[in-house]
Amino acid sequence: MFLSNLFTNPAYFVNVVVIVIISITVHEFFHALAALWQGDDTAARAGRLSLNPLVHMGQTSIIMLVLLGIAWGETPVNRSRLKYPFSPAIVSFAGPFANLLLLTLAVWIGLVFQKWHISGPVLDAVTPFCYLVALFNGFLFLLNMLPLPPLDGFGVLETFAPPLRRYAVSLSQYGFLILVVLFLFFNLGRVLMLIAQLMVGVVAGLSGGILKAL
Repeated sequence: MFLSNLFTNPAYFVNVVVIVIISITVHEFFHALAALWQGDDTAARAGRLSLNPLVHMGQTSIIMLVLLGIAWGETPVNRSRLKYPFSPAIVSFAGPFANLLLLTLAVWIGLVFQKWHISGPVLDAVTPFCYLVALFNGFLFLLNMLPLPPLDGFGVLETFAPPLRRYAVSLSQYGFLILVVLFLFFNLGRVLMLIAQLMVGVVAGLSGGILKAL
């Protein structure tokens, strides 16, 4: 169980819990912000324009994160109130986009600390934390962009393939089951983590080049 890390590697446990809570909260906040921008104030009226984790995740999700390493968030969206045909894609992609921003920000902070030649306990603490922030946000981006309902990737896909909408409700009933099968029997988690590592490496390489040019 994920909770066992609390006793074997408490620093890692605390870092992951904090990172995932912050990342999911920002992810859902961006969904709410994008929905308001595109004409739907449902989330805003529900108090979701907030960075309070309890608002976006709830106690159950946070407890499941601590115990099992599984967490989720939710943002209510009324598609009928969105302005344009492509608005659902913007709202759906806003969450994963937030994870990309957090990934990039974490990489830049780590690189800046190295560029300033900051050493000692500060660098020793900041560098691995920034790497974990980048890694887990890369993972969350990839996971959420899978074209399975109710994940954001399906929300983007169905915007440009309207016939899929008629299957969204029925497929959502099996979406979680499909994910469980993929994680348990096809090592999806490990695959996504490997791809996330590549993403972090690419962003770090590009960002490092930019910093050298400055």
